[in-house]
Amino acid sequence: MSENTKAAKAVEKVDADYSLEAVPESARKGFWNMFFVMVGFTFFSASMSVGAKLGNGLDLSGFIWACIIGGVILSAYCGVLAFIGASTGMTMDLLCRRAFGTKGSYLSSFLLGFTQIGWFGVGVAMFSIPAAELLGDVEPDFIAAVSDLTASRCREMFYELPPPEGVYCRSVGSVQKRASSGRFPLNLTHSFVGYFDGENDGLVGVDSFEWGESLTMLRPTGRRGISHGDMVDLNRENIRGFDVREFYVELVSSLKERGL
Repeated sequence: MSENTKAAKAVEKVDADYSLEAVPESARKGFWNMFFVMVGFTFFSASMSVGAKLGNGLDLSGFIWACIIGGVILSAYCGVLAFIGASTGMTMDLLCRRAFGTKGSYLSSFLLGFTQIGWFGVGVAMFSIPAAELLGDVEPDFIAAVSDLTASRCREMFYELPPPEGVYCRSVGSVQKRASSGRFPLNLTHSFVGYFDGENDGLVGVDSFEWGESLTMLRPTGRRGISHGDMVDLNRENIRGFDVREFYVELVSSLKERGL
C-alpha cells in the first residue's frame, strides 16, 4: 500500500465532531466562539414570543421578578451543565453512556431528538408563516405543503405540470438505506416516510423523484446509502462509493454535451 493511500485512509477516519471521544484541549473553542453561538441560540423567535406574552400579562414588578427568578434557575442549571462539559470534554451522548450505559442512553437520545422536532418545528413555523403572509399567502398551510411531497401527489403533479416545451428536465434521486445513515432530522423522518412511501432518501420516497425526460437513481454499495442531505453535500462527509463533487461535475458535463 502506497504512502498516499495510507494518508488518505487516515484522513477519512478523522472525526471532527469527536462524537465518540472527549474533545482534546487543542480542539476546544474559546470564549468568543462559544459566546456568539449561545447568543444566536438565545435570540430564538419562540423565546422572544413567550417573553413578549409574559411581559404583557404582568405588571412591571412581576415582570422583573419573573426575569430574575427565571434567570437564576436557568443560570444554575446551565452552569452545572457547562462545568461538566468543560471539565470532561464529552458530548451529552458520551456523558449519558457513562451515567446510564449504552442502552440506557438511548432514552435520553430519543428525548433530545424528539424535543428538537418541536424546537425546530416551532422556529420554522414562526418564521415561515409571517413570511408567507408578507409575500401574499394570507392562509399558509404547512400540512398541504408537506403533503405535496408524497408519492401520490408527485405523480399527480407530473401530469399536471409537464416539463416546459424546449426545456430539458431531468431528475436525480438517492436511497438512504437505514435511518441511522442520515443526520438529524433525516434520521427521524426516514422511518416515517418509509412507512408511507417505502424506499426514500430521508425526506421523500423514490416514487416521488421522477419528473422530466430521465431519472438518475443513485444506489451505492454497502448498507449506508445516500440521504437527501448527502446529495447537496450538507454534512461534508466522505461516502464510500459516492463522490458528490465528481457526480455534479459529470452532471454538468453531460449537459454540456447536449449543447446546454
